[in-house]
Amino acid sequence: MTLVNSNRGRSVAHAAGQSRELAVSSPSSLTQLYPSSRQLEVLFQVPPSDQVRRALQHRGVPADPALLHADTAHKLDAMSSFGASFLATDETSTFVELVLAGVRRHLVAKNFGDEHYRRFYNQTIHVMSGDSLRPLPPSMESLSGSCISLVGPSMTGKTALLQRIRTMLGSPFSVEARPVARWRGSTPATMTFIPSLNLTYPKCNTTSGLLKDLREHLVPWISTDDTPEHVLTDLLGTNGENAAIAACILLNVSLVTVDGGNLNSISGNAFEIPAFLLKLNQYSGIPVVLSGTCAYHHYISLAGSRSANLFSELQHHLDPLEEPGVDPDGGPRKDSIWYQKNLWYWSLGMVSRDITMPESLPVWTYLAARGREGWLAQGFKALHVELIKKPRLLAPGALTQKEVTRVFELQLRMQKKARQVIAQLQQSNVVEDDADFYDYMDHFPLSFIRDDRNKGRVRAIRGA
Repeated sequence: MTLVNSNRGRSVAHAAGQSRELAVSSPSSLTQLYPSSRQLEVLFQVPPSDQVRRALQHRGVPADPALLHADTAHKLDAMSSFGASFLATDETSTFVELVLAGVRRHLVAKNFGDEHYRRFYNQTIHVMSGDSLRPLPPSMESLSGSCISLVGPSMTGKTALLQRIRTMLGSPFSVEARPVARWRGSTPATMTFIPSLNLTYPKCNTTSGLLKDLREHLVPWISTDDTPEHVLTDLLGTNGENAAIAACILLNVSLVTVDGGNLNSISGNAFEIPAFLLKLNQYSGIPVVLSGTCAYHHYISLAGSRSANLFSELQHHLDPLEEPGVDPDGGPRKDSIWYQKNLWYWSLGMVSRDITMPESLPVWTYLAARGREGWLAQGFKALHVELIKKPRLLAPGALTQKEVTRVFELQLRMQKKARQVIAQLQQSNVVEDDADFYDYMDHFPLSFIRDDRNKGRVRAIRGA
C-alpha cells in the first residue's frame, strides 16, 4: 500500500516534512536549516561533564523547607514522587556522555547540504510503500553496525537510568525551515524530531510485538484531528521491519532504547529482536540501546558470530553495589558508593538538616537490600513515611537497627525469597538449589552466571 498517496501517507509525510524547493547553504547542518529551534540547538551542544552529572541527578521530592513544618497529609503527598529520584555514579555519568555523543554524531551526519543524504532521506518515504531499504549515504556509513548494551541484574537501576536519558533529550518537537543561499534542493520545510524512542521488550519475544509498541509510540507524533486510526499499520504487516526503520528515519528518531530483556526473553528465537535492532542501526545509523539483565545478555552473547556486532560497541554494566566496608575508626566507609547512596536517599525525606543520618544506617540497609539500589530506594521511601508518621524516631538514638530492619523487611516482603537467594550467593558464592538458580537468575551478576560451575545449568537453558 502506498503511503504517499493515502491518508496515512499524508500524515507521515506531514510529520516528516513536506518537501519544497529551498536554497540551502553548503555544507548545511540541521541547525542552519532550522535555526529557530532551541530544542534542536540543545541536541547539538556538547555539555560539560559536570553539567551532565547535574542533569542526571534528580530529586523526586520537592526541596521545599516549608514541607518540614507541613501537616502529615502534605508530607505524604510530597513523598509520592520519591521513586523518580536518581543519583548517578561517575561511571554512569560517563556512559551517558558517550550516549549523548552518539546522538549528536548521528544528527550531524544528517546533512541536507550533502546531495547523497538528501536523496537518501527523500527516497525513504517509498520504503513505506514496499520498496527496499536504501543503504546509508557515505556521510553516515560509520554510524552503522552495532548496538549499545546496558547490562545489570534486576533492581540495579537500568530503567531509571534510561528514564533520565529520555528526560535529558527532551520531548518530540517540530520545526520550520528557512531559505538560505547557495544551492537549491528538495529539503523538508517542516520536520519532526523524536529525540528518544523508548520501547519495552515485548513479552511475546517477537519483532512483531516490538513493532506494535514502536507504532504506538510514533502515532501520537504524526496524528492530527483527521488522522485515521489505521495510520502506520504498515509497521504491522509483512513489510513491518522496513517500514518501521523508514518511519524512524523520516521522523528523525535520534535514539532508540529497548528495556526489559530478561531470562523470559530467550524463549523461541531469542536473537530475533537483537537482529532487528542491528538492522535498524545498519540502515538508519540511529544509536540503539539494548537493556537487560546479565542472564539475558549472557545468553545472547552465546549466539556466536551473530552476536559479535551486538557487543562490539559501548557497554555499561550496572553491578550490585558493594558493602560500605569499615573505616579505621570502626564505622562504615563514608567514601563508599553505598554510603553515598544512603546519604542521598536520607536527604530526600522530611528531615531537618540538623538531624544527621545514623552512622550505621548504610550497614543496616545493606543487609536488607543486598546492594540493589532498587530495593534500597523502596526501603528508604517506606522509612521516610514511617518517620513522617512517627517523628519521635528522629530523636537521638531512637532510630535503631531493629526499627530500620522492620520497615525494610515489611516493604520488601514480596522479594523475600529473592533476597534470601542473593544473601546465600554473597556469603558462599553458591546457589545450591537448581530451582532457585533458574527462578532468580535475573538477579545474579554476570561473574556468577559465567562461573565454570554453572556451565551445565546455562547449557540446559540453551537446550530447552
